[in-house]
Amino acid sequence: MAILIIWLLLAIIPAVAADKRGRNAGIWFLIALVISPLVALILVLCSRDLRMERLLASRETAAPASFKSTDPRKLRHSSWLGGRTSTVAIDRAPKLFEPDGVLAGIPYRITADGSVEAVMQGTTVKFRDIDRFTNSISASPPAT
Repeated sequence: MAILIIWLLLAIIPAVAADKRGRNAGIWFLIALVISPLVALILVLCSRDLRMERLLASRETAAPASFKSTDPRKLRHSSWLGGRTSTVAIDRAPKLFEPDGVLAGIPYRITADGSVEAVMQGTTVKFRDIDRFTNSISASPPAT
């Protein structure tokens, strides 16, 4: 009897997951009862998210013509999007760092606003001015 109760309780998990993905929770509850809650959960999680597809389709049909591009880089901040998007476009193309000089083995360049960008430990660090840059180099321990 305890196994039957546990089986019923575990069958709720795929039903809830199916409901969150826009599918019929009752059908997935029955599938979980018949085959296995674990197998049903795996099937639900491997299936497409219908709720997200419907949301994207409704945004596509309601969007102005300028927003009907699938390229996320062409989406602009607007009131139509509510000022937020569910996807973030990140430009991961490597950018060439062209230094103005090298100080203590650290390449740096001075930007138009007077700030300093330096490549330190594989990342670009921005300093407010040249004094803060030189102070950070003199304060850091020497590389061994």
